[in-house]
Amino acid sequence: MARIVSQIDVAAPPEKIWAIVEDVRRYAELAPPTEQMIEVPDGPVGVGYSYRMHAGIKPFVRDSTWEVTEWNPPRHMVHVGDDGTALLYLTVSIRETDAGSDFRQELEVRPRWWLAGPNVVMWPLMMRRRVQDAMDRTVLNLKRVVEVG
Repeated sequence: MARIVSQIDVAAPPEKIWAIVEDVRRYAELAPPTEQMIEVPDGPVGVGYSYRMHAGIKPFVRDSTWEVTEWNPPRHMVHVGDDGTALLYLTVSIRETDAGSDFRQELEVRPRWWLAGPNVVMWPLMMRRRVQDAMDRTVLNLKRVVEVG
């Protein structure tokens, strides 16, 4: 299991940030690892909402299915993904500050048992840095979209 955290201060209230991150259709715009949203059902997002995307960090780019498991607007959400090689737990938290909000995302990666051996080598040598970079670029994209838009 690995955990990556990225956070940033955003000059906006939590509600303005939430309006962006609750829109699943915008994930390909915000998150560099998301190449394409494959299936995004109509209707409100909340616990039990499921969607599919084509995403990942090379060499693990593939289709994945995600489900929202926690939904507490405008402060907290958890999405659980499965790409066939790992279970992915993405937690988004927004905390109001004097200057706006603190936006934090945390990704927990739980590889399938058959990837445990290769992950011992791949994770520290290349995957941790690549995932951290993708998470950092995602929070910077969010900041830009919220503050400029």
